[in-house]
Amino acid sequence: MIAIQVYQNMKKNKNKKNGFTLVELLGTIVVLSIVLGIVGLTITNTIKKAKAKSYQVTINEIESYANDYLIENSNRLFFLTKKIKNEETNEEYLIEYQCVTVRNLIDYGYLNNNIEESKIKINNEVRTVSKNDYIYIERDYKTKAVNEVTYNGGDVGVCERAVQAQGDIYIAVAPAGWNTYKNITINYRINNVNDVNTVGNYTYIYSYNKNHEDGPEPNSETTRTLKATENNGTIIAKIMNGDTEIASASELIDDIDLIGPVIKEGNYSGNKTVRGKLIYPLVVTDEGIGANYVSFTADDITVKIGGITIPQNGTTENYSL
Repeated sequence: MIAIQVYQNMKKNKNKKNGFTLVELLGTIVVLSIVLGIVGLTITNTIKKAKAKSYQVTINEIESYANDYLIENSNRLFFLTKKIKNEETNEEYLIEYQCVTVRNLIDYGYLNNNIEESKIKINNEVRTVSKNDYIYIERDYKTKAVNEVTYNGGDVGVCERAVQAQGDIYIAVAPAGWNTYKNITINYRINNVNDVNTVGNYTYIYSYNKNHEDGPEPNSETTRTLKATENNGTIIAKIMNGDTEIASASELIDDIDLIGPVIKEGNYSGNKTVRGKLIYPLVVTDEGIGANYVSFTADDITVKIGGITIPQNGTTENYSL
């Protein structure tokens, strides 16, 4: 009986088909699809989170260096001020703000040039870092403590006024007082080092509306010289950034006299060939333009006869006039 039962079981197994049924196969595919979908979604979300974190890490790095730049160069930067209202107390207080650019941070060694290859996300837009991107920095007016550092990207916004350069122009005139000419030296200075443009983008110009000679080529782009030879003119100097005037200065140039002092004979009559001491009155006048009679004294006048200088205290020598 046992042998017969085994035989029958073997026969049943032999007649049974090998492999999966269609239902089993479809079920397997559905399960695998669900698993792959979950895995794919997880991987996608992980990649998105990694990218978002990478974008933010880059922004945080730039903001951190901008803060360092502000602290280390605060003595050279100028700050704009604005009033802020405390919403809880309704009180107004002053804050200072400034904007630096990625270019500034690169130029001063805080960032490398390859920062422009980094991706960031600004206003839900993924893009690369630009040298012209702005970082807004705000600090307390009294304590100078930094309140906010925000990467504004390419949106100028409040940074528009802050990044515009501020310039100084100094005009030096010599010699002082009356003379037949004036040497004029113009020194230009840009005191806003965080400007979005480099120093090379600025032009330094001057004009004089009277006769003058331009000086030699300056050793520095920020120095100009000229020699004014006509009186009562106005020297005008400007710093330009394209068509934008950054700074200007002007000064009236006077006390120039091309004719100079004139020495005339006084009231003297008689033979002009004399022996002994001669008191010969002289009248010192100025027939030029722009000088006055008190701008020089008798000690400034040298009298020569035949190439010989006559001492002002008189002489007993013989001179032929």
